[in-house]
Amino acid sequence: MTVTTLSTSGGHIAEVSGSGYSSRGEVQLRAYKGRHLDVGVICNNANIRDDMLYGQPTEGALLACAYKNNMEDLRDRYTRLNEIPYNSETKMMVVKCAPKYGESGSEQVFVKGETRRD
Repeated sequence: MTVTTLSTSGGHIAEVSGSGYSSRGEVQLRAYKGRHLDVGVICNNANIRDDMLYGQPTEGALLACAYKNNMEDLRDRYTRLNEIPYNSETKMMVVKCAPKYGESGSEQVFVKGETRRD
């Protein structure tokens, strides 16, 4: 599985080159990328080592995309405080983190998943 295009609800789009779980490739931004790659990395339990995925294919594709954007160290910047894992009922994953550096006492919540509610 490979991420080929990123898009946001605000209409921002980026094209992603490369394939598989390799960091080879790049992210060509058509517009402001926001923090969606941050969310894809922080709300993620997969790991990639030597182009080999350990975890779910969707999470691996998001990690590889972030690595193509030179974001390998993003997880090292946060301490994970709590996680609500993805499940088929809520169709989302929630991770609460605190930055390791900078603003002490500040916490951030990252949410990845379905935005449409029926």
